[in-house]
Amino acid sequence: MPLGAIGQLASGRSARETVEVLARTKCPLQPSAYGDGASEVIAVGAYRSEGAVLWVDRGFWRIAPVPIDFGYLTLRWDVQRAVQRELFFEIWSGGSAGARGYLALGITGHTAAMTLHAAPGASQMFAQRLGGEHVLLTGRKLPERRWGIDSNCCLPGGREWLWRWTLAGYTLIGERQARDSYYALNALLGAIDSGHAETASDVATRSAIAAAAAFFGPGHLWTYKPSPNASEQGQAELMRWSLLPGAEPIAAAAVRYEVARYEPAGPRAVITFERVGDGWLATDVRAGTLP
Repeated sequence: MPLGAIGQLASGRSARETVEVLARTKCPLQPSAYGDGASEVIAVGAYRSEGAVLWVDRGFWRIAPVPIDFGYLTLRWDVQRAVQRELFFEIWSGGSAGARGYLALGITGHTAAMTLHAAPGASQMFAQRLGGEHVLLTGRKLPERRWGIDSNCCLPGGREWLWRWTLAGYTLIGERQARDSYYALNALLGAIDSGHAETASDVATRSAIAAAAAFFGPGHLWTYKPSPNASEQGQAELMRWSLLPGAEPIAAAAVRYEVARYEPAGPRAVITFERVGDGWLATDVRAGTLP
């Protein structure tokens, strides 16, 4: 990353003017500008291991190299934390993998310290602040198993990482895989496809496994329709982690899916999922359709 050249091009220019100049170069720098005046920020770099961040200190541009993991940076938030200004960036893949990580810088005057670099090998990641000190990252990083609906758009997410800000940088508090009703459905259908339905014992009761294996014939694809509350229960499941601060989400309620073989077309069944312990289980499989 040519930090010296980028700094010279930024000298005397605003963030947006600098981005316009950098965009005319032949280097694939993918620059972006944020803020105004003393709060201006520039992020530079795409599809290489290292990028750069520029910020304003007493009227002068400052620059620091940062890891970008062969993606590019987008600013999620710019907040004050104690004596530090925090710039929190998303590392975007630029493709169907969505966000793949996060980077936080603590700015104090002309110096920058990296307070977070989270690149856990996940995709479709999302970050949200919880209260004053916690940041929850979610994404897709699934365990190895057979999935019934395995296209990139439709695999389950639900991986969670909880970070807590401290003066010395972020600390990872915990990590888990949230098992919502869709996770359980997809795993159950995958177990049926594998010919070993019994491997779904973590997402379905013994009676539901037996009923599903008997009802659905062999095939290649599935079609499904969720009950209206499936989405809100899926979002609520992310917040039911005991480590999270704040109020409890909505109460758990049964979620149902109308499921059938798509290729070849087969009869329809309604599978009922209930929250048991810290995850969801298929508890009933019956012929029929949802309203």
